[in-house]
Amino acid sequence: MCGIIAIVRRASDRRPPEAAEITALVTPWAQALRAVVDDDQLLGALRLAGDDLLAANQLLLGVPGVVCLLASRELPAALFSAVGAITEAINEIESHLENRSTLSSTALEHVNAALVRVKDATWAIERDRLRTAPAVDALAGR
Repeated sequence: MCGIIAIVRRASDRRPPEAAEITALVTPWAQALRAVVDDDQLLGALRLAGDDLLAANQLLLGVPGVVCLLASRELPAALFSAVGAITEAINEIESHLENRSTLSSTALEHVNAALVRVKDATWAIERDRLRTAPAVDALAGR
């Protein structure tokens, strides 16, 4: 079982992000990735998705991120739904790459690197950020 470990040195001077700010970075990507029909557009879409998902993860780090997630009842559910849909889109992309891709081996390496970045950011949001807030609430209260 995982535990929560914290080292508190000073209060955060970063304001908690707004739920709408996080939602705007995460929710469009499942549909946007599914809409890519051309292998040549896939790399750009994955890079943009990775940028937004990593930005959302960064905003949800630390006390400000926990405060944001605990302040909104809708945000955690919306993010769980969005990252689930993104994971499904990733699975579809991987299936396409394995079975029908026309990319060269070099282009495929770049696409795979961008895909790993999207997967890592999605995993961090789902497994680290969204699980931390309720654990902190259960341990310390709001």
